[in-house]
Amino acid sequence: MVGLPSAKNAAAQVYPHPVGAEPAERSVAAQRAPDFDPARPTVAILLAAEGTNIADTLAPYEVFARSGVVNVFLVAERAEPVMLGGGLTVLPQRTFAQIDEMTGGGPDVIVVSQMHGDRSGEMRWVRDSLTHDPGTVVMSVCVGAADVADAGILDGRRATTHWLKLVGLRRDPGDTEWVDSVRFVEDGPTISSAGVLSGIDAAMRVVERLGGSAELPRIADEIHWRGYGSGAGVETETPGLRPADLPFALGAAFRWDRPHNGVLLTPGVGEIELASAFRPYTELSWLATLTAVSHDGKPVTSRHGVTVIPASDVPGAGGLDRLLVPGAEAARTRAAAPALPGGLEATYLHSPDRFAFDPVIDDIAVVQSIRLGVNAARRRSS
Repeated sequence: MVGLPSAKNAAAQVYPHPVGAEPAERSVAAQRAPDFDPARPTVAILLAAEGTNIADTLAPYEVFARSGVVNVFLVAERAEPVMLGGGLTVLPQRTFAQIDEMTGGGPDVIVVSQMHGDRSGEMRWVRDSLTHDPGTVVMSVCVGAADVADAGILDGRRATTHWLKLVGLRRDPGDTEWVDSVRFVEDGPTISSAGVLSGIDAAMRVVERLGGSAELPRIADEIHWRGYGSGAGVETETPGLRPADLPFALGAAFRWDRPHNGVLLTPGVGEIELASAFRPYTELSWLATLTAVSHDGKPVTSRHGVTVIPASDVPGAGGLDRLLVPGAEAARTRAAAPALPGGLEATYLHSPDRFAFDPVIDDIAVVQSIRLGVNAARRRSS
């Protein structure tokens, strides 16, 4: 059913209220997180209380976690559940105060993703960290660069962000030189990356700066990422609106009966695999609403120690049109089988030989082609 355009409605679908967590689950999140090694630099990835972009957050997280040369934590002002865009609730692994205490004043690197709602507290902590150590590296992902710029951290520097955000920023650039057509820009202690998955390249550059250059070929091979150039902002196509962007704009602006898909969370799922199961179906296309589920409705731990909280078990999610199962390991073991109520089939999204987002885009193309064909047939028969 088509309704009136509503950007607010679109945002509400991407950032619904996070699922609640029991006190015991909050304490377990820190225990499941990677160990803190005081001999390693520490990377803190910000989580805003009202929501944070899932790809901006989990893709860099996995790169840092795989490197073996840094401590990496998802951090928030309070140890409360946070919604990652698309419908996945996570528990922060450390609070700002805990990071300050562990590191003796603040992390070595702070990652600022696209954050939803009021993020004044988060940016206040970033500024306090820079006051303690002006050499702290601030890495922005996508439109997180706008918050970094508003805080004055990019004054007199070159930077980039999502190409669509650049349109507005260039009308009032402030004291920042905004650059397009590259995945990331490095200027002193700041590294800014372009849209969606460019945070992977920026994270690899940070790993390189922190002494992990030997690990980059392995990381790229493990996640099937191509194109990173040592120390260089990889060039991209010249940005701009194209006719192919029209379905996205219409999907964001109008309401209709979207499919309701479940996303089955299984232990050990990769963080990039998780991101790929949520963002393409929601904020990148507006093709479905998603509900995170697990076999028993209890929290699940990802490959590198992120605690994710489902909304329910599979039957408790109500009528699902599809059950999406992220994770190459889940596909290998057919992990969904015990959880399926009658008539519901699992779609295993991943294989061990492809970058996680690629098969998801293939799934969207196939499913949407079928839906368009069915709708066309209905119109012809009516």
